[in-house]
Amino acid sequence: MPQYFENSQGSGITLWSGSVIHGVNDIVFDNIAQYTPEIYNNGGTVDYRYTCCAQTFSGTGNITDNPEFYAPEENNFNLSQSSPCIDAGHPSSQLDPDSTRADMGALYYDQSTGVQEGKHSVQPSAFRLCPAYPNPFNSVTTIRFSVATPGQVSLTVYDVMGREVARIVDRNFDSGYHSVVWDAANLSSGVYLCRMEADRFTAVRKLVFMQ
Repeated sequence: MPQYFENSQGSGITLWSGSVIHGVNDIVFDNIAQYTPEIYNNGGTVDYRYTCCAQTFSGTGNITDNPEFYAPEENNFNLSQSSPCIDAGHPSSQLDPDSTRADMGALYYDQSTGVQEGKHSVQPSAFRLCPAYPNPFNSVTTIRFSVATPGQVSLTVYDVMGREVARIVDRNFDSGYHSVVWDAANLSSGVYLCRMEADRFTAVRKLVFMQ
């Protein structure tokens, strides 16, 4: 059992001498601490396999990539469509409910419907246009946004001269977390601006297209 070490100041997991932590298909990422944010190990033993952690440690199947939580700022820790944790769990683990290989983390990405499992368990408190991923991107990027109240939402892309080059969506959305994929293959490399309008909310994000 991990023990609390007061000087860690917020590490996701703290190990004291003689303590042991075992884990499979876990995600330990983006914690806050003065020294070692994810795992503070002061003489213990870490036994993780097929786990996503920002720190590097021995163990089969472990990765250090960003898990790409859907909207952590809104306490939504479901996996985004491009998360490296999808289908990255232990191959002998029980299949996810969508009959695919186990994902890392507590909330799987439902590949049968293309939505985040449990995505409606936490409703967004505000409209928000999240950073696109990847960005910079080559041809295709995913744009995520949250809708606080049902209604019309538009996502429009402009070039740096202010000319409209794409209308990604312009329709009604239910409240919740949403994502759309934008394919810019017909455009030239460069900087673009994605503008979201919903109710009285407006936000703009920069997109960098690199062929």
